[in-house]
Amino acid sequence: MAAVIPIALASDTLSIALMEAIDNGVMLLLPGAMDAGLGSLLFWGALSFALAVAFVFAVPLNRWLIKRGKGHAVVHETGIHGGPSPQMVGTILAVAFVFGSAVLPSEAFGGGEEPAHQAEPHAAVTRSG
Repeated sequence: MAAVIPIALASDTLSIALMEAIDNGVMLLLPGAMDAGLGSLLFWGALSFALAVAFVFAVPLNRWLIKRGKGHAVVHETGIHGGPSPQMVGTILAVAFVFGSAVLPSEAFGGGEEPAHQAEPHAAVTRSG
């Protein structure tokens, strides 16, 4: 296990940090995305869109690192590498981007439900006897 931790940190730290920064930035910029709950279509659409955008920025960083023998090149040197094919990754990225792009205009800028904390509380009806 001691040998795996440095390899994991060397291979993914910069890529993940960049993806998280872009993902969080996009989520902050999308109206209502930070207030949307897990049951909201806005949350999932915004997250899909943000991760697709972040992926586009992470790929050039990963290529740059690999050319210099860093990043995922370190993992490849171990001979232990798996994961989905590039075609599968591209398909997932395209689906996430299309889903997010289709959901966001309607949810973020118009017809979506109000976030739970902004909804009008329903008054309890009580009868006095």
